[in-house]
Amino acid sequence: MLLVILLLLPTGSSVTIGKIDNFIIVGIMNSSLARVSLEQCLYIATSTASSMISTTSSSTTETSSTTSETSSPTLTTQSLGRITQAGDTIVGLYNTTAGGSTGGKNGLYSGPSETPIYAIDGSTSTKYFNYGVTGGSNTTANAPGIGTGFYITPSISNASIAVGLLFATANDRPNRDPLSVSLEGTNSDACDSGSSWTLLYNGSTGINVTSEPDRMTYGIQQNFSNTTPYKSYRLLITSKRGPDDAVQYSEAHIIGYT
Repeated sequence: MLLVILLLLPTGSSVTIGKIDNFIIVGIMNSSLARVSLEQCLYIATSTASSMISTTSSSTTETSSTTSETSSPTLTTQSLGRITQAGDTIVGLYNTTAGGSTGGKNGLYSGPSETPIYAIDGSTSTKYFNYGVTGGSNTTANAPGIGTGFYITPSISNASIAVGLLFATANDRPNRDPLSVSLEGTNSDACDSGSSWTLLYNGSTGINVTSEPDRMTYGIQQNFSNTTPYKSYRLLITSKRGPDDAVQYSEAHIIGYT
């Protein structure tokens, strides 16, 4: 609510109009105070106050209109999840180590139903199986399957930022479980060249080391620090649970931002 304060000023004074908080002060110059009726003073004061209120309201409306026309900047957020998915271009590897060139690819599988595509199909009822260069049916040794894995170019983005890995065990033979792994990234198309790759992670797969986990079960997601986007990734198994003829796992997903 606005209160109007009316001041009758003697001759020679100036007319003053002002507003302090909710008070409007109107000073009216008059040469003969007796000749100005109270009604005339109130009329002048009310008209002046209405004009000031209208001007203030108009100014507020213009400010509001200007504010509404100023749009907020759009914030771009990255999505965290599985970078790898069914249908991605993936090549199976063997006899390969981190930092080195491809030693062998597209071979040493147990059959067409256990190739690298089944490591990223989203199903723990399928698996990727690789004998490695020293493995083979009925071979029982520590090395078979070591140095196997794959390189992959995710279709979800050509500049993803990997920050984790998630493995799941296969259906049988716990000694074939991969326990440690390396992950590298590249923005080159020369995926078979060792110099193309940058090491991002070298450590646990997240599958339990001290006790045999359930079959066809996800391990603990392994996270690591990385802020560089890459086009392709290379994953290689560096150790397994125990003596057996190969390495196998039902899922091996790269986690990151797209």
